[in-house]
Amino acid sequence: MEAGEQARKDALERAWADTHAVNQRQRPELPVGRQPDGSAIRDRMQQENLNIMAHVVYGMYVLPVGLTAIIGLILAHVLKGKAQGSFLQTHFRWQIRTFWLSLALTVVMVGAGIAAMGGFAVTGMQSVGGVVAALVTGIAFWGVLGLIWVWFLYRVIKGWVYLVQVKEIG
Repeated sequence: MEAGEQARKDALERAWADTHAVNQRQRPELPVGRQPDGSAIRDRMQQENLNIMAHVVYGMYVLPVGLTAIIGLILAHVLKGKAQGSFLQTHFRWQIRTFWLSLALTVVMVGAGIAAMGGFAVTGMQSVGGVVAALVTGIAFWGVLGLIWVWFLYRVIKGWVYLVQVKEIG
């Protein structure tokens, strides 16, 4: 190995150490040993990038625009394979399940709400009892949708807290 090449690798390793010295939290070590070609440094940097992307996905889930959640879902699916064998894989799986379960529950509730409105339309709401039943059903419908949203936020916050604590989830 040439002296210049060794100096370059040493400088790269020092730069990486200086850049990441700010972060005082303990990160789990990668199962990769130190290779003389610097691949351990690249693997560590890739792990850090995946960690950042897991934060990005959680952030996209809490933004109040549905499109960001879909982009977050796509990112989670793509990055899950790259995080194979690390604690981040559990977070990407958690994010994917959170999205699909909340979507399924929302679709079921919207279907039930449409069916209930159709039932009221057919039977008519000429009586006070029909109007009260429609109001109670509407309040229950929006209440359950609100609970689904709270459950979604709970899973996002729990996952994000575990990610910050460098813990597996799920």
